[in-house]
Amino acid sequence: MLSGEVITILLHAGETLLITTDASAVATVLRLPDTPGGAVPYQTWTVAANTTGKVGPFVNPKRLQISITNGFATYAAAKLETGQGALMKVVTTTGVTPVNVFDANGSPAAYTIKSIISVALDTTAGNIVTKNAGNTVATIAKGIVAGVPVGASSLANTVVAAGASFTVESSSTGNSTVIIGMDPA
Repeated sequence: MLSGEVITILLHAGETLLITTDASAVATVLRLPDTPGGAVPYQTWTVAANTTGKVGPFVNPKRLQISITNGFATYAAAKLETGQGALMKVVTTTGVTPVNVFDANGSPAAYTIKSIISVALDTTAGNIVTKNAGNTVATIAKGIVAGVPVGASSLANTVVAAGASFTVESSSTGNSTVIIGMDPA
């Protein structure tokens, strides 16, 4: 989406909306009445520049209006939880310094990595590297267009043991928001 653009979408029951903004964009998501022409709108969410925001999931379908001021943003709506105990983590890289996906204690349980998506936050080229206990899970070529999602083409070392470290880092000063989907192992 480009600056000034406004769209209305239907978020189906159980779906989550993810919005990623570039360095100058601000996105606003407005929950509209359940039926067109209904009562005044409900809650509003704001997604700041250089971040990924999450709206939902909801038990019933919801109409959402997305608007962008300045810059560029991307959005996607999907059922992010694939089964009981499924987990999605959203992490923003800080250059070449590894960022813990969980915390200093490592993974709270054993998980199997199912998907990894990188959304560039700037125009600096580089690679986004995810590591499970120091072993590479995926390397994604970070795009040079902010806001463009790129999925990992292959995954290795996908079973994260309870207590194991799982990190994300960039090979350059360029940063991304990284979305990691996992199921219980």
